[in-house]
Amino acid sequence: MIHSRDQLLDWVEAHAPRPCVRRAMNQGGAVNLGVFDKRKVGYVCTASEMIYGLIGPLHYVWIVEIHSPHNKIYNVVVLPDGMGHPSKVYEISEIPWRAWVGDGYKDKLCLGDCPEDCKAAKLELTRS
Repeated sequence: MIHSRDQLLDWVEAHAPRPCVRRAMNQGGAVNLGVFDKRKVGYVCTASEMIYGLIGPLHYVWIVEIHSPHNKIYNVVVLPDGMGHPSKVYEISEIPWRAWVGDGYKDKLCLGDCPEDCKAAKLELTRS
């Protein structure tokens, strides 16, 4: 189970979806954006979830924004299993700010590294 930012970033680095993402983690920097509603992040249901209309016991994913030294940004989604252990990782092209739910949590891992910026990005989208 992921309990800290360091554990989350270590897991992303170990299970990076592509080698260039792993290199960017080593050479650039990473920002934990906190948790997002997995139903709104382009999550593809498993067969059992589709059949039974379930989305799993945990309704969130973490998104980590990785900055390469060549000014490339990779948005990596970490999907936890039912026990909170990371189980899948994949890339998305844009951050779905409307799905950010980090402000509903108190711990720093769910809030992310910059909760005020995330909240402002979400509010900006909901106004337009």
